[in-house]
Amino acid sequence: MLRSFVWPAGSLTAYTAAMAAPRTVLSDPAGAPGDRPAVTAAVTRGAARLLLALGCPPLAEVTIANGRRADLMGVMADGAIVIVEVKSGLADLRADTKWADYLAFADRFYFAVPPGLAVAQVLDLAAPPDRVGLIVADAYDGAVVREAQAVPMAAARRKALLIRLARLGANRLGQTGDLAAP
Repeated sequence: MLRSFVWPAGSLTAYTAAMAAPRTVLSDPAGAPGDRPAVTAAVTRGAARLLLALGCPPLAEVTIANGRRADLMGVMADGAIVIVEVKSGLADLRADTKWADYLAFADRFYFAVPPGLAVAQVLDLAAPPDRVGLIVADAYDGAVVREAQAVPMAAARRKALLIRLARLGANRLGQTGDLAAP
């Protein structure tokens, strides 16, 4: 459960309200308002930082067995697998017909959206809505504004995904440089 992170008393409510408040510009110096790639990059960064802070270290751009590519995929300390699908706006969400294909590969599934998006509209587009959680994120942080329902996956699939994530993470780390001890 992502809410295992302990927020100081009252700060989660205030922070969630601030993140959900309409903004004309994302706090992202990389792009102009309405610049979809910049918005997507900012939301991805903020959602990844949130997952890391909540004890769910994520990997970006993970291809799963059905050929789909999860924007973020992380593993909780108990082995639960979390997938976050990043959406830059309502049009992006409406155009996405593949997101339900991720549900079989996650114990919890979330959409991550930029601040200012109407949360009710996002959840109306998600079916089944009780299965889908919602993260509001900018380039620097994020907040879980709706918890995803936990639906445990089959043990064999979990084992295959955990091995895949471990190998992918190790490969990415290995590509960053020489890892041999001096």
